[in-house]
Amino acid sequence: CFKGHRWKTTIDKRTTGGQSCPDCAVSGFNPNEPAYFYLMERIPGEQQFGITNQLIKRLDTHAANGWTAIEVTGPHSGHIVLETEKELKKWLRKNIGLIEGTTENWSTSNLEVQSLAELKEKSRIDTSIF
Repeated sequence: CFKGHRWKTTIDKRTTGGQSCPDCAVSGFNPNEPAYFYLMERIPGEQQFGITNQLIKRLDTHAANGWTAIEVTGPHSGHIVLETEKELKKWLRKNIGLIEGTTENWSTSNLEVQSLAELKEKSRIDTSIF
């Protein structure tokens, strides 16, 4: 970015002026800060996971949309949390399927987990955060 920060991303995600720079971003996830990973559910039959640097604010936003937290872990390295999320999203798309129009929500008729440890076991994703 114009301030000299460097980060890895694909060309299609880059913008000029540092608008997509994780250090300069006004909102969104910053992998350079401590982060949390969470698992949530919404009745009827929907689960999701997510990551955030601002846990209370993020959980409050989800609660306003009918979500209940099942489990939260953190704070951890933002880079490790982001990498874990990327790997789980790939696994979900390939093996479970997502609810249309979402990037991390799935139907419990395809997969239902009660904990992050169970999600790790079923996905076989290697992560140190849960």
